[in-house]
Parts: sequence; C-alpha cells; structure tokens
Amino acid sequence: MRALLSAWPTAVTGLAELASADRRELRIGAVHVLANTTGFALYLASYRARKRNHHGRGAAIGLAGLACVGAGGYFGGHLASVRKMSSVNPAFQHVGRDA
Repeated sequence: MRALLSAWPTAVTGLAELASADRRELRIGAVHVLANTTGFALYLASYRARKRNHHGRGAAIGLAGLACVGAGGYFGGHLASVRKMSSVNPAFQHVGRDA
C-alpha cells in the first residue's frame, strides 16, 4: 500500500515537467501518464482482491499492472533519455561535463 501512496508525489513532479513540453513530448507524455495511471488502478484492484482472499485474481491483476507500468516506464525513459526532457534546473546543466 505504501508503494501506491508514493505514486502521488511522483505524478505531481511529472506533470510539472510536462508543463514545459512541446506537442510531440506531450503526446508521449500522455501515453506515459495513461499507462502509469492504468497500472496504478490495477495495482489498487490487486491489493483489494488480495485483502478479500482472492490471491489468484490479485496476482493476475498485479501482473497486468506490472505490464502497464513497464510500458509507462519505457515511455518515461524515452522522454528522459531520447527527448532530453528532464530537470530544467540550471544547477544540473553542467553535471558530468567536466569529467
């Protein structure tokens, strides 16, 4: 349950990053958000199923949630690595360049 609660601050910071995105990054970001939101909902459903002693159903729902957050992670990684959409704080501009 703690992992589900930690999704909220992560989502807020991600939405703040998308505020400065261009149209193409927004489309990729929308898929990222949709995949992670779906995964979150599936993990919540898995938690509820397991609480009601439906462990097999909870495991299957949890695996579906894992597939969704895996896809969301792929798109998030694409935004950060390929599209170079990461922290815009000037303090991070020169990190690793002088090595």
